[in-house]
Amino acid sequence: MHFLKLSMNFILIFIFIAPNARAIYKYSPYLQLELLILYASLVISFFLVYQSQVFKSYFKNYIANYWYIAIILIVVSLIIWFGYPIADGLKLQMRGSDQDDCVILGASRLLELKHPYLETSYFGAPCSPGTGMLLLYAPFVLLNVYPFGAIVGAILTILVIRQFTSSVYLASIFTSLLFGSLFQLEMLVVGSDLFLIGCGLTIACLKISEATSARDFKAMIWLGILVGLLSSTRVNFLVLIPVMSVYVYLHFKSAALVFFAISFSVATIPSAFIYLYNPAVFTPLHLLSKGSFIMAGGLEEIGVVFSIVAFIAGAFFVNKSIKNIPSAVLLSILPMLLVLSFGDLLKRNGDFGVWEGANYLLPILPLLLTILITRTGKPT
Repeated sequence: MHFLKLSMNFILIFIFIAPNARAIYKYSPYLQLELLILYASLVISFFLVYQSQVFKSYFKNYIANYWYIAIILIVVSLIIWFGYPIADGLKLQMRGSDQDDCVILGASRLLELKHPYLETSYFGAPCSPGTGMLLLYAPFVLLNVYPFGAIVGAILTILVIRQFTSSVYLASIFTSLLFGSLFQLEMLVVGSDLFLIGCGLTIACLKISEATSARDFKAMIWLGILVGLLSSTRVNFLVLIPVMSVYVYLHFKSAALVFFAISFSVATIPSAFIYLYNPAVFTPLHLLSKGSFIMAGGLEEIGVVFSIVAFIAGAFFVNKSIKNIPSAVLLSILPMLLVLSFGDLLKRNGDFGVWEGANYLLPILPLLLTILITRTGKPT
């Protein structure tokens, strides 16, 4: 059992490290493999060391406090403050990333009560973010602080982890690893909306576990709204609704039905209204054909089979303990995202520098990291 747990921890750590290969190979002209090995060694060493009593005795007073977390958040906010305008300015040269472009355009049009998908990104690409993402980011777009939506999401996630683990120390470790990821810093600077999905997913899983355990019916209502919004951020995340509803149903049947009805309504009604208004320009659906292309050659079938097996295994674990809901949700959505991500890498002949499929892993990294620190660390 100990060997199995250790093996699972290293698999999760590998998934956490893997997307950083893109950042290293993309921005470093020399010693790319060596830098990747060095980075991986540092991350693995940190995972091993932070649990030790020796490390805690020397650094606990410095790390296990809110000032430490605040300093990291301030530094990252400054990086975004100076880095985002530079990254965003590359669009004038038809370079850079257009990940933020569609969210800002779509949310702006939605706030003007206009169709959010009539325009494409500056690359001419169809927009992928669903209605849920436009609604989540609408306040930040309205206030013209779009890139800091991710920081607000991170702060809320850190506070929930602090409350869930009853440990400032583990919340600080989470913050250190979250923003110590080169890949995630890159995504923050280019304004990727996928980071906010990851934060929302983490919050939802932890609070659903708590609400189910406490049989808190009222909490399940706002969690249904949150999951509905998250599920409609991308078309492939609609699977979150049945997965989470089934896991809740195993322990809290009456709330599960209400949770499903609310989350399904929030996810589908606004999107259906926009779709029916003009089906031809509802561009979030293009992800279905894009996914099929990436997973051609049998990969899609492999992803479906492993997803079903993972969902059933997740139900088994949740049935044993409500506390396993976060791990079960991660297990259920991980196979398809891994197949998408590494399928894209195969399409690019293993070139890490242009591995855009690494982005598919971003929405699960905060949850994966949360599970890792709660599995390997002890509240202090």
